[in-house]
Amino acid sequence: SMNDRIRAIFRTAVGPVIILVTLIAMLAVTWRTWPEPIVDFGRELYVPWQLSQGKVLYRDIAYFNGPLSPYFNSLVFRVLGVGMMSLAAVNIAIFICILAMMYWLAARMSDRFTATIACCAFVLLLGVGQPGAVGNYNYITPYSHEMTHGLALSLAAMCALVKFDQTRKRSWILTCGALVGLV
Repeated sequence: SMNDRIRAIFRTAVGPVIILVTLIAMLAVTWRTWPEPIVDFGRELYVPWQLSQGKVLYRDIAYFNGPLSPYFNSLVFRVLGVGMMSLAAVNIAIFICILAMMYWLAARMSDRFTATIACCAFVLLLGVGQPGAVGNYNYITPYSHEMTHGLALSLAAMCALVKFDQTRKRSWILTCGALVGLV
């Protein structure tokens, strides 16, 4: 019946809506207070800026991690303009994807209620919250983008693995392998 469908939609949507409201509230409370731009986050801005200006990683810029994150962030600067808020906007989008994947996986491991609590805690404690006196330990302006990008790619690989288990389609296991390779 129509009432049963409405109840089913409500039960399915209530958790993600609660998580989204929590995220919006935390973004509003912490707006633009995320980074420590001089001490730590400066590197996360400087390297992609230099790459967006034509410099080459490892030749012109000394760097100690893999190339995926700096070149991705350089692309962000080329498309959205050079600036902290360009990266913050893309990082918020990546964080929403991380939350969606975490919710999807956690709901399958337990239930929607537990997935909602876990994702809200993740938003409050790690995603947007400021656990210490200095910013940077969040997903909006991370100390190292390799960590946040790596987590997003790892969760995507896990989701692809679950989809492979459900469907047995080789494309999902190939996707999983490609994502693990990017990690």
